[in-house]
Amino acid sequence: MKKKLLSFIFALCLIIPCGIMLSACGKDPDEPSPENAVAVTIDFSMRDDITFSDLWDIDEQTNTYTITYGDGSWSDELFEVVATTEDGNTRTLQKATEQNPAGYKIATNIPDQSTWTSAYIPAGTYTFKLYCDAFNNGIYKTEACEGETYTIIVNKKVLDFSEYNGFWDYSPEKPTNPNKEYSGEEQSIDIFMAIYSQEGIYNFEKDYSAGSVWSATNVGDYTAKIKYDTDENNYTYIGLPEKEFEWHITKKTYSATVMKYDLWGNVQTSYYISNGQSVDILSLTSVNASLSNLAFIRVVGFKVNGEVWTGGDTITITEAGTYEIVPIFEQTDTHNYTVLNGDDYPCSFTVTTD
Repeated sequence: MKKKLLSFIFALCLIIPCGIMLSACGKDPDEPSPENAVAVTIDFSMRDDITFSDLWDIDEQTNTYTITYGDGSWSDELFEVVATTEDGNTRTLQKATEQNPAGYKIATNIPDQSTWTSAYIPAGTYTFKLYCDAFNNGIYKTEACEGETYTIIVNKKVLDFSEYNGFWDYSPEKPTNPNKEYSGEEQSIDIFMAIYSQEGIYNFEKDYSAGSVWSATNVGDYTAKIKYDTDENNYTYIGLPEKEFEWHITKKTYSATVMKYDLWGNVQTSYYISNGQSVDILSLTSVNASLSNLAFIRVVGFKVNGEVWTGGDTITITEAGTYEIVPIFEQTDTHNYTVLNGDDYPCSFTVTTD
């Protein structure tokens, strides 16, 4: 029994030192840990491989970068963030994440991109700065640090629509008067189509609601309407088209020259008759035949030397002399045509005898 006890004590004396040695040997002094993390310094700089467009107005003394909305954008990709160890080793840092806090962060009042209406920063004045919090991830460690502060000014873009003559029923090449003369056919008003592709105007469409008339036939005063939205935050508008436009169909007017030609163009103005004979000058049938292109009007009689002719449908002259004949009109459409005055269209005839 005594011999077994001595053997157990001897074995225990061997195991304890060995366990201590193994535990000590299992820890590598070079393994990264908060105690031996490498100190680094962080440098923020703009990348050398990016050249700013001439559209940017850059003031390097104040770090102010100015541009017009839509001409360019801004992001942290413009910068290079480098960590450098004491022995000169470098490593490019990425943006910090929850899983990787050893990176750079951004301090800016630029709105979140999900709120932008396009791929460009909204118009406004902003500050932008890269920084990093103090960190020690067991590999690298650094104190809190920050880069320079940049001012980004995005000016509103000016949109000048005045060159399009207000858009309504116009084009730069061929202007059209919105006062349309009655033609008996449907007349319409329209918008210069270039507006459909203009930036800064959204949801553009014709308005067909009550009180908005895009086409009509008869003489009248009409209003056409459009709908659209604008982005007042990012654009300054000049000559923006009105959402309502008045257009007109005016009465058709025939000049005295046209009427006189239509009535008397094929009629003789001098006649010769023997004493006691008569001559037929013209009839209602012949005059109305000459007015066949004017469906809204007809001649119902004549005045001869100021007196209403009562001798029937045909003017018959039996005595030599000079006669002034004026048509008496009946106008069936006074809404679309100017009211005609027959006294404006006299025709003189000379009748001579033996």
